[in-house]
Formats: sequence, C-alpha cells, structure tokens
Amino acid sequence: MQNKNKRWLIITSLIILTGILAGRLFLSHKNNLPVEQQNPPTELLAEQQTSSEPIVIKLPSPENKDLAPQNETVLILPNQELTPPILPDQPYHLFFDLRHILLHSSGTTAAKAVGVSNMFWYTVKHKHTPNHLEIQARLFEFMDYCTKQPRGAALFNNEPMPAIMCQWICGALTTQQFLDTLLSYQTEIKEFFVSQEEKNLVLGTLELLKPDVICKIQRPITKMVTFFQECCKQFPDQIYILSNWDRESVNLIRREFSQIFDSLPAHHSIFSGETGKIKPHADSFNEITQRMNLDPKKCVLIDDSPENVRAAKALGWRTILHKNTDRTIHKIKKLLAIKANISKTKKKKKNKHGA
Repeated sequence: MQNKNKRWLIITSLIILTGILAGRLFLSHKNNLPVEQQNPPTELLAEQQTSSEPIVIKLPSPENKDLAPQNETVLILPNQELTPPILPDQPYHLFFDLRHILLHSSGTTAAKAVGVSNMFWYTVKHKHTPNHLEIQARLFEFMDYCTKQPRGAALFNNEPMPAIMCQWICGALTTQQFLDTLLSYQTEIKEFFVSQEEKNLVLGTLELLKPDVICKIQRPITKMVTFFQECCKQFPDQIYILSNWDRESVNLIRREFSQIFDSLPAHHSIFSGETGKIKPHADSFNEITQRMNLDPKKCVLIDDSPENVRAAKALGWRTILHKNTDRTIHKIKKLLAIKANISKTKKKKKNKHGA
C-alpha cells in the first residue's frame, strides 16, 4: 500500500514540474518576440496618438501560404487618415453620358433657332446646302481664328473643341462671357468670313449654345431613358450620369428632364461645368474613383465618344462605346446579369390588353 502511494506521489510531482517548465518556456518565448507582436493592435493605436514616430506592424503569416498578404509590414504614420479598403466583390458602377445616349437634339428645332432664312440665303449664294457638321466645323475654325489657341482634348460631335469652348464647358466662363468674347473680335469677323451669308449662318449657330436653346432642342431617347430608369430602380447605388455640359445648361436640363434625374441620387449626376473637370482628361475619371472610393476595374463608362472611351480604358475602367440603343442595352444587361428583358415588359402588357 505504501509503495502504491509513493508511486502516485512521484507521478503527481512530475506533472506539476512539467507544467512549471512549460510556463517558463512560454514566458521566455514571449519576451524574445518584437514589441509589435507582444502588444495588441489597440495598444499600438493608442501609442500612435501620443507618438510622432511611425508605427510598424508586422502581420503574422497565416498557416496557408496562399492567403499570405503580399506585404507583411504595415506602416501607420502619425495622424494618418485611413481610407476604407475597396472590397474585392464591389459591384459594377455604371456612368452614362447624357448627350446622344439619353438625350438627342431635334434637327428641326435647331434649324429654327439658327434661322431658316440664313440657311436659305447661304444655299443661294454658295450653291451648296451644308449639313450641321460642316457648319460646326466652320464655327470651330472661327473660334480658333479669333483666340489663336490650340484645340482642347474634349470632343463635341467627335470633333476637338476650341480652347475657349472648353473653358465654357468647364465652368471657367459663363455663357454670356463666352459669347461676348467671340463677338468682340470685330476685325477677325470681317476678315474670316467669305460672305455676309456665311457670317449670318455661322454666327447664327451660336444661338444653339445658349442654355435655354440647348434645353429647348433636347429630346429624350425614350427606350434608353426607360431602361435607365429601371436600372436605377434595380441598382440604386450603382448608376450615374457623367457628361460634359456647361453649368447653366445643367440647371435647366435637370428641371426639364426630371424623369431622368429623379431616378438617381443628386450626387450621382456629375457634370464638367460643376466639377471643372472635363472628359477625356484623366483627372475627370480619377477624381470620381478617389472621392467615391471606387475600384476603377468596377467602373463602366457608357459613352459615344471613342476618345472618352480610350481615356477611361487606359485608367482601368471598363467601357461600352455607344453606337445604337439596342446594342448598348444588350451589353449593359449582360454586364449586370439582368435576366429579365426590361424593354419588353410594356410590350407584353399591351399584348395582354389587346388580346
């Protein structure tokens, strides 16, 4: 019996001794670790508030090497504002251009604004009826001749805009300042135009750049606007308008076409006249992704200008070059994985009523 008690006493002593040795080994290992690994992250953040030195955190390597971060050292500077990380599963954010995609200009209304008589007498004098692109080209040449400045990178009907027009579109000039500046070049006006009829026609085209006239000649592209509204309902935080438009016209357009702008949050309609940044300049795209903390790879530009599309693509954006409404709608549906054909919803309802 005594031998049995001695045996249990020896076993108990060995267990206690093993525990003491293990505890000492653990404490010795902890003391050999760097300070950064001994302290929890909350202590590090507390030290950051009182210290002016950068704080380095070494992240522990996970057991699965495939999950290991590319850089295991995080440097936190004092008083540094940390931006929230971009999530890898961020949804797509679609940026629609306005002109030629959601709105188009009425040729008849535009012709009336320019003056039908101006077009008639020009045709009689020069025995040629110019189209709107020819008149626009001549107007842009007149602006270049007056200002002696190189063209900008921004496009209007796929033609580079004169420098003074870019300033107007960016909000640096009001419409009145823009027009008054051009009409103040009296000597240049006399020298540039080859006839009185050409002068009347080209300068009459300036009427189309007045905010009230710009708004008056716009018409909604019904099928695209309907699809846009449905997209805003299904994806309320992912739809935007990004367009080059002067500040004064924007205010009128928003009121006139409330069916477009009421479909999305106010800060989701972005215009060059308000931001001072114009497509296709890189800062017009970078400012959006930085301010809204968006991944460029998850941003999609829908635009009819090849130059704007190329610029966005170079910055990592996805792009859809708009050529016609059906093709653009198809691409957007595919991108957003929209299974239901939104554009056919009303047709099915009409067929049921008809039946």
